[in-house]
Formats: sequence, C-alpha cells, structure tokens
Amino acid sequence: MQSLDYWNDKDRRKITSSYVGVTYQFFSIKNEREFDNSPEKYASKYGGYCSIAISEGSLVEANPNSALIQIDELHVFYKDEDTQD
Repeated sequence: MQSLDYWNDKDRRKITSSYVGVTYQFFSIKNEREFDNSPEKYASKYGGYCSIAISEGSLVEANPNSALIQIDELHVFYKDEDTQD
C-alpha cells in the first residue's frame, strides 16, 4: 500500500477532502487528488475510530499520529503505543 502525506505538523496545510463523513487533511494538492481518485485505498479502516476500541465494542476517536498499515489497511489508534495509562 502506498502511503500519502496526509498530515505534517511542521507545515500543516488546509487541504482537505471528505470521505464517508470523515475529513482528511493533506500535505499537498497532489496527495489530496490521489486520495480523491481512490479514497477506499487510503481511508482508515474504521472511519477514523480506534481499531482497538472497535474490537472491544466502543467508538473512540483516534489520534492520527498513532497509525499502522497492516495488510493494505490503515488502522488508527486512540493513543500512541508508548503512552502509559
């Protein structure tokens, strides 16, 4: 799976696109256009909700900086793996 620079803290831009009710931010217009051509290829697995929380039966908004691409699917999580409870 090819990744897109949809987020960049140093140079965040106001380039956005929506897909299935979720708004995605992009670093460049090129990335936004590529996403728009096949959003199902790049959108997160559960619409921006934490994959772990979904597996436990809850809807928890995820942190876009905590993500994993596994078997060509983008999974996002509610916290960084290094964060302690």
